[in-house]
Amino acid sequence: PNIAILRGIEKHLRLRANTSTELSDVVLVHQERSEDMLAFQSALQWLLDSVKCFSKLVNVITEPVDDRRVGKEVRCHGRIGRDLLRLHVSDISERMVFLCGPPGFMQTIRHDLCNLGVDAESIHTEEFNF
Repeated sequence: PNIAILRGIEKHLRLRANTSTELSDVVLVHQERSEDMLAFQSALQWLLDSVKCFSKLVNVITEPVDDRRVGKEVRCHGRIGRDLLRLHVSDISERMVFLCGPPGFMQTIRHDLCNLGVDAESIHTEEFNF
């Protein structure tokens, strides 16, 4: 679902290239168990490089990795939660959030988002189980 949302934003921008409508920046925060499990990296890198509103990709890795930033991509060790979101998306309370994942994860992150001041109506969800 994340890549479909991002491609939809890219298409929206292409179709409205000649209008004054501007989207604010897009930050994708993505969790995987290991760096080997990161999916769609070439597509995400293309979006980061070619679409100006994509400002940052934060790949959060559960297994230990060295924290690093290369261009618009950040890779860091940990789990998505309140502190990580506050660090990498400092204006999160002003954003629209698209949340995708298994039910337990989404319940925890929704709670964290509300604690960070995100309006519940600004949180859009897509649930999946694996």
